[in-house]
Amino acid sequence: MSDMDMYSAGTYEVLRLPEEQQASHLLSPEETPAAGDTARLADSTQLGQLCHMEPSLHIDADHPVPQIENTEPIPPGDDIDFPSARDSPEIPGASSVMLHQWDMRDSAPPSPRSERSSQSSFYPPGSSRTSNTGIASVPEPRSLVRSREPKADLSTGDVVMLIHQGRPYVAVQARLPYKENASHTCLEPSEEGVPLESEALSYLEVVKQGPFVGFRSGAAGNRFMQPRRKAPHRLVFFNHNCGVWEQWDVIAEDWRTVPWSTLHMVLRNRHLPQVQIAVEVVRVGYFTSPGPPGPRSFCR
Repeated sequence: MSDMDMYSAGTYEVLRLPEEQQASHLLSPEETPAAGDTARLADSTQLGQLCHMEPSLHIDADHPVPQIENTEPIPPGDDIDFPSARDSPEIPGASSVMLHQWDMRDSAPPSPRSERSSQSSFYPPGSSRTSNTGIASVPEPRSLVRSREPKADLSTGDVVMLIHQGRPYVAVQARLPYKENASHTCLEPSEEGVPLESEALSYLEVVKQGPFVGFRSGAAGNRFMQPRRKAPHRLVFFNHNCGVWEQWDVIAEDWRTVPWSTLHMVLRNRHLPQVQIAVEVVRVGYFTSPGPPGPRSFCR
């Protein structure tokens, strides 16, 4: 069992979406993140497979889940089987490599807190201006303002970290040997002694979608966090879209009305409401301009 806490709605099952809807939120086997979309792998020394999550949860497409509160913990033992699109890639085995170093040229502003950083290299620019000739000019910069000032609610552009038992969750590149060492990026608890320059790998940008929130990772090429079916990694970054797979409901007391800088939250996936993550959400700061919406994004 991982350090990540998950809870179940009991023995109820999940209704599988039609194939065409599922396919719009998951990659096909031909789609893998491009090399430039992930954080620079400055030190490729393998640190070994990180902790796997093994909650006892089996999802059957023939039985729907009623909309009720999820309260009972999932006993350990079985593997988890997330529904996926028909052609979604299986990941029978993958080795995880911690991304030791980040391109920190401008992404780590100095103290004091709440000081505006220079142009951030952590996230790609939010937009690019196009001249009358149709040729894109230099993209507009995005600046990260470091601030842990307590605020109520979560807003688009806020930057947070997810922490459990003092260990932040960071972006990890997973090698896929069966696809000629192609890689994807997943979210795993950091190991002890992770270098300080890896801090930016834990940054997640908040994107609001109605009452739900999405978490976008610059380390994963601005892809959104979502649960994954049978795989060594339960949380992955596959899509630039903020659809139902990538949207999370926040369960926490007075989080919308009372200012906070660190707060215990349970994040419940919109598509799979029995998948819940119990973490400490820690404010890092916010971006001065919105990020790229991504193709076919539902984000606002």
